[in-house]
Amino acid sequence: MNLDVSNIGKSQLNQSIHYSYPTEIDIYGQAVLKRNTNLDSLKTSQFNPALGVNIIFSLNGELSGNVICQMDIDQDNFSFEKQALTTESMNILIGQMLTNFEKETGLLITIGNPSLVKQDHSFFASLENHPHNINLKTDYSLFTLESKIDCSLFLFAQKVTPREI
Repeated sequence: MNLDVSNIGKSQLNQSIHYSYPTEIDIYGQAVLKRNTNLDSLKTSQFNPALGVNIIFSLNGELSGNVICQMDIDQDNFSFEKQALTTESMNILIGQMLTNFEKETGLLITIGNPSLVKQDHSFFASLENHPHNINLKTDYSLFTLESKIDCSLFLFAQKVTPREI
């Protein structure tokens, strides 16, 4: 389904984004990500950076904004190995979502390098003041051989002017 990108409305974007998120992904045979919930709308004020470890991926292109992956894990228990596996898992998940989204809509989006951010980082204050017309959340569980980590993905984005051909 290739949409006319100049006329994509918010509800079409939300529907395309919903269908773009995979329900399950195998991470190199070391872990499995399983989606627990549908994509739901949320208000920016409903996001609380203090509820876990936050990894932020920036989105650029015809949809710009950020995906925040919030792991339900204490910062003290977030070893380098867990950080590497969860970051790579989220990177694969978002990459797959963007690939599916591009196939669905034709919109081109790139993903930036992940950043591990503390809850008092200035990014979160700017998030509340920056207008986004797409605010969505879904939950995943990351199953490894040793543990299960619950993850929430928050998408704060806006459609930008489409490319000219």
